[in-house]
Amino acid sequence: MNPSCKLLKSRPTLNMEGNRIQDDFGLNLAQALGENTTLTELNLGATTIGDSVAMALAEALKANRRLKILKLYKNNITNSGADALAEALTINKTLRTLYLTGNRIEHTGAEALAAALEKNLFLKELYLGGNIIGDAGTKALAAALTINTSLEYLDLSGNKITDEGAIALAHALETNWALKTLAVDHNDITDEGLFYLDSAVKQYPLRKLDVLWGNAGVVEPLDLRLYMKNKKSAKKSLGRKKSTKKSLGHKKSPKKSLGRKRQQVKK
Repeated sequence: MNPSCKLLKSRPTLNMEGNRIQDDFGLNLAQALGENTTLTELNLGATTIGDSVAMALAEALKANRRLKILKLYKNNITNSGADALAEALTINKTLRTLYLTGNRIEHTGAEALAAALEKNLFLKELYLGGNIIGDAGTKALAAALTINTSLEYLDLSGNKITDEGAIALAHALETNWALKTLAVDHNDITDEGLFYLDSAVKQYPLRKLDVLWGNAGVVEPLDLRLYMKNKKSAKKSLGRKKSTKKSLGHKKSPKKSLGRKRQQVKK
């Protein structure tokens, strides 16, 4: 019996974050996952696993019908591992959240994941921050968003994305109503890219979208539509304050009229 089966048996969650996992153990764990029917969350973040374990986990996901959250952040997964996981996403119907933050995935890996998103209708959250997908990978994901109707959270922070990628995402948002949060912080997006994202949000006033940005090193959640609205209302209120000051100035005139009355009384 696979010793990893005992480790997973009857557990709803397994957190191995920060442990240094050797390939042999990782492969056994993946095999056990394929047979497991109880585990709903598996955290293998910062465990130094690479493509071989990622590929084995991808095979397990094809058979597993229970796991909902898989965390593989801060590892050594490259395009090969991303390709395998993307293939698994075209088959798996239970996984809801996939963390691939802080790996070494480039645009080809992102393109494979984008192709999977065009077919997968079940994944809700995809974390790809801290990779190297660039504008090419971003544009592939943007194209997938015009088709996908399930993804609600997409993290693309720290991926060397420029205005070109931001504009592609903005165009995708014109037709995608499922996405609720888009993280693009710590990229190379300027005011031009943010303007396009803002325009995409304002085009549909009933939509609520949080754009996590801050490409100068600041990360903050921002609903661009509400931000612009508040900015305008702030200007209006400033205008009102100025007009109030003027009206207060006009109130001085009654004093002058009182002075005239006193002069008339003296006479």
